[in-house]
Amino acid sequence: MKYQFNPNDFDLDEIVKIKQELHLETTSFLTIMNVCEDALTYSGMVGIIGDTGNGKTNPLKFFSEKRSNVYYVRVLKSMTPKSLFNHVLEVLGIENRYSESNVYNIIKSIAYYFNSFQSNALLIIDEAGRLSNNSLMHFHDLRNETSEKLGVVFAAPGYFKLNVEKMVKGNIQGMPEFYSRIELWIEIDSPSIEEQVEFCIHRGVKSEDLIMSIIKENQSFRRLASKLKNFGKMAIRYLKNNPDNLKGTESPSEKDI
Repeated sequence: MKYQFNPNDFDLDEIVKIKQELHLETTSFLTIMNVCEDALTYSGMVGIIGDTGNGKTNPLKFFSEKRSNVYYVRVLKSMTPKSLFNHVLEVLGIENRYSESNVYNIIKSIAYYFNSFQSNALLIIDEAGRLSNNSLMHFHDLRNETSEKLGVVFAAPGYFKLNVEKMVKGNIQGMPEFYSRIELWIEIDSPSIEEQVEFCIHRGVKSEDLIMSIIKENQSFRRLASKLKNFGKMAIRYLKNNPDNLKGTESPSEKDI
């Protein structure tokens, strides 16, 4: 049966905030924050794996925004090793005469920059499953140059670890060396039912029956957020048609729908 929107099921001032990031301190969120803290403090090289949408990117970005000397890089499939490490230069905010040179010189420049820091730094590589074999070996080179100053966190779906392990077993050049550098693998599980309930409440859903109909076992935060976004759109339309219920909230524009 299709749900009929009932404004009494929601805190309308909250449910309309469908574009705002929600930093809910779930078990996974706190785990990732602690892993990043350790990698920064002890210059560790760590892998964080978990299904897409389970909540890896949110805490990684949050950590990079809250701590100094922490840099977040998101890998794109279209990136070559050279464009990837040039992007690292951009994220670091430095212009370098070697940006048009070969990857070796770019990595040497990045290493020189990090090694010049008075305190440790952390490089977070999100969507690491998109990295090519060559890029992984280049990160191994960067690690060799900065092992006392730079921590590295790779975040990716579970197949990232499986693929690297397969290449290690196949004795693919450079992969055993790269894999040996990963000091710790952390697996992020799907949010629990309790965490999904809390997520819904923080997003402004007040109806317990509605919440129980939305959540389910092994559902990702991304899927849950998508469902709540649809309710947010309904709320926006309702508030536009019922301006007396705005309660001081500015009505979102059409482009927000």
